[in-house]
Formats: sequence, C-alpha cells, structure tokens
Amino acid sequence: MTYEKRMAQLYVAAWALLLIIATPYIQKNNGGEGLALPFNTTTWIAVALIVTLGALQASAQLKLYFTRFNVLVYFTICALAAPLLWSDDPWRAYALDRYLAIFAMSFLILSRAQFSLSARHLNLLMVVLVIAGLVQSFTCIAQLFYGDHLSWYTGKRLVGTLQQPNLVGSFIGTTLVVAMYQYAKLAKNLPQKVLMLIALTIGTWALILVMSRTGAVGTATGIIGITLLTGWRSCLPAWAAIACGALLALTVLSTGNAETRANLSDPGYRITAYSLSTELLMEKPLTGYGIGRFQSVFMKKQAAEDAGYAGRVVALSHPHNELLFWGVEGGLLPVMALVSLGCWMSWQVWRHGQVHQKSMWIAALPILLHTQTELPLYLSTPHLALLSLLISEADSGKKNFVTIRNGSLLKRLAILLMCMVSIFMLTNLQAINMLNQAVHSPAALAKIINPLAQEKRINEILGEVLAQQKDAAALKEAEAIARQEILLRPTALSYQILVDALLAQERYGEAAVSLAEGQRFFPGFARLREQAKSLDELNKNPFE
Repeated sequence: MTYEKRMAQLYVAAWALLLIIATPYIQKNNGGEGLALPFNTTTWIAVALIVTLGALQASAQLKLYFTRFNVLVYFTICALAAPLLWSDDPWRAYALDRYLAIFAMSFLILSRAQFSLSARHLNLLMVVLVIAGLVQSFTCIAQLFYGDHLSWYTGKRLVGTLQQPNLVGSFIGTTLVVAMYQYAKLAKNLPQKVLMLIALTIGTWALILVMSRTGAVGTATGIIGITLLTGWRSCLPAWAAIACGALLALTVLSTGNAETRANLSDPGYRITAYSLSTELLMEKPLTGYGIGRFQSVFMKKQAAEDAGYAGRVVALSHPHNELLFWGVEGGLLPVMALVSLGCWMSWQVWRHGQVHQKSMWIAALPILLHTQTELPLYLSTPHLALLSLLISEADSGKKNFVTIRNGSLLKRLAILLMCMVSIFMLTNLQAINMLNQAVHSPAALAKIINPLAQEKRINEILGEVLAQQKDAAALKEAEAIARQEILLRPTALSYQILVDALLAQERYGEAAVSLAEGQRFFPGFARLREQAKSLDELNKNPFE
C-alpha cells in the first residue's frame, strides 16, 4: 500500500473517530455550552488529529496545497479579528477562545485540501457521515422508549447525545441530506443502498420526534434540493423510506408515547432576541459594542425596555443569529465579510461545481440555517467540524501549492499541537467530572487540574460557597467574583451571590442597590425576590 493510500485511510478513520466515537461520548455533567459539555471536549481531540494528519501529509509531500477559497477564508478571519483593535478589556480577552475555534475550522478546511481522495475513500467518508447520523437517530429512539433507564438522560425532549434538541435536529438533518445524495449517486452496491434507506427511515422518524423547527426546515430544503439536482427517479425509493419514517413518527405521536411540543408555531424568545439585537446593531453599525460584550449590552438593553413583553430572555450570551452576533459586537465589517464569503462560495459552486460539489453545498443547508437560528458553531464542535468538511467538499476551485522547505519542522509542530490539545481536553474532562461532584461537595473544586475552560461554572459554585461564609476575606472574594461575572456576563445567579455577600457584610444600602438592579434585569428570579423580603424584614431597604 502506498503512503498516499495509507494517509487517505487514516484521514477517513479520523473522521470516523470524530463523528462516530467522540461525538456520542457521554459523561455526567451540569450542562452549559462549549467545553462545559463532554462531547465537545472529546471532539476537539479528533479535530486536532485531523489537522495533524493534514500537516503530516503536507510535510511528506513538501507541498502545502490550497485553493482560492482557502485564501479568502483567512481574509475573512482578518475581518472578524479587526474589531479586536477597538474592543476593550476584559471582554476582549474572554472572547479569544472563539477565535481559536474559527482558526481550527479554517485548519480543518485546509487539511482537506492536502488529500486527493479516491472515489472509494470519498464514498467511505460519506458513509461515515450517514452512520454518525444513524447513531444519533438510534440514541433518540432509545431515549423515547427507554429514557427512564438511561441515567444520563434527564430531559423530556429527545436530544441524542448532543444535549439540545436543535443541535441533534440539524445534525441528523445534515446526514439525511447526505444519505439522499449517497443513495442517488454514490452507492454502487445493494448493502450501501439498504444502509442509506435505513438511515433515511430511522433518521426521519427521529427528526420528527425531536420536533426541531430548525432541523426540519433545513432538512426538507436540503432533501428537495438533492432531488431536484439528481432527478426524482433516482430518489424515489429514498422518498419512500422518508415516508415510512414519517409514518412511524406519526404513529408514535398518535399513541401519546412521545413528548409533544406546545406552541410549536410560537417563535418565543427569538423575536425579542432578534429585535433588540437589531436595535443594538443600528445604534453602533460601524464599530459595534466591542468583542465579547454582547451579553452585557443585551441585558442592559432589555432591562431598559418594557419588562412585560412576551419572550423575555434570561442571560442571553448569543442572539441565536451569527450575523447579528458579529454585528452587535464588531459592526458591519465582519457581517459583510461573512456574507461576501458565502456569496462567493455559492457562486463558484453553482457556476463551476460538479454534482458532488453542489450536493455538498446543499447538504450544508441545515447547519447554515442552524447558524442563523441557534447557538454558534464554536459552541458545538461536531457541527463546526461537519460544516468544515461539507464546505471543503463543495470547494470546486483549482488547487495551487507552496513549497515547504522544512517538512520535519512542520511535522514536529503538528505532533506537538496534537499532544497539547489532547492533554488540555483530557484534563478538561476531569474538570467537568469534578464540577459535577462539586454541586454536592464544593471541596471537589480543589481537585481540578485544568480550570481554564470552566471558569464561569467554577466562579458560580465558589461564589455561592464563599457568600455563605462568616469570614470577612471569604465574603470579599465572593463579592469580587460576583462583580466580575456581572461585568462580563450578567446572570441572575451572579446578582444573587453579590447580594448575599453584601448582606453578610451588613452593607444593606449597597445590597439594596444591587438587588434593585438584579430585579430589573431578571424580574422573574425567585431567589432575588426572597432576598428582597429579607431586606424588608430588616427595614434596611431605602426603596420602601
């Protein structure tokens, strides 16, 4: 076997590791986003492996391949990074991990350019994507029928292993579109065709029961697009499989065994999020409010509005729309850069691309819709990686290369990066485990080896513990932690900790001021109401 074939096999195997093993990883946790979730942590290790394989391939051939799209990606990153120049600390420093995720996405895209996969390896890679969707689909079905026996599943709606319905909805939806394309064009033997039909049946069944509007709309758009592209005759059996899956889902829903979703047509908090975010963008369209400041400025904006409107948002860290997010924080420059890159990519695909490139562009639609209606990609590594792969496959540009003079140096740096990422992520899994224990035994916080990715949750637990102490130094530290959290990312809990610390220090006037501010931001938080009653009983509330 030649070196190129062996590296191609390793590349496909690395994607299998990411999507089929790392993404379904389960470990008890307290929820959250980003690296607070175990599956994101394990997936980053696989991402590092894929990037490393690309670097090893480049170092072996002494050529770094790239397309015009790769170059434009880095120009876009420069536009996204430009607002850092006029953003303020400490918010700017706390947003740098976002840029690390964006660079990782660009490295994944560049890594794909180093490999010229054969038809066999490309077919196998698509099968890996479909199997990944099947794993999530079967997990959802298991949660439906055996949820009471799954200790790690505590929700009512189906979430797969991704802990959020819209996340699993857009993930399964993307793999369904790939399965449709695979059945129509790539599958050459009966076992593969049967696998695609099973994936379409089970995936449709699970997707309907998940009740994700984002996933459903993106999937329907993608499947119809593939049908129009490849011809309805070749897709007819696939549509029959989809119909079977829909019939299974409707049967389950009619029996009442599945949790239904109330007010499915109600847009909920998104109307509030979108409207207030748009107003913030219009207030500072050129510079934005600064990188990392969305949560603080949004909560102040919401508090200044009528508190009685429907869909009031609690502690929103992202407007569930990527363009609005960058617009509020960085102004129109990053928004225009992202839109321009997407338009240029689409124009290239539909003007110069073959059926494969066009199909991959269509398959990316569920995740692209996800970026405009849900949390950002860098808070769900499987979505970031999957979109990177689909974009890479859709790239129809001609490959160019630059000569690498020191291949051994690149090889060593890639291996070093892989080791560093693996150590960081493995210690982060240990931190997640300790945080889970710390809910019942705060002493577990002292056992955390790597606190870097869990600062917010550590601050919340530590602040709550310190605010209940009688020691003056502990109360001062609790106050400092709470004030830092309120400055960076105000939440009801951070105000609760601050008020508790001030009350324990008998600084009733300051406690009343902080409590009034907290109640203005979070009027429905029960603990703040209880604190207000405590102040009333002490007759120390100057607002009476």
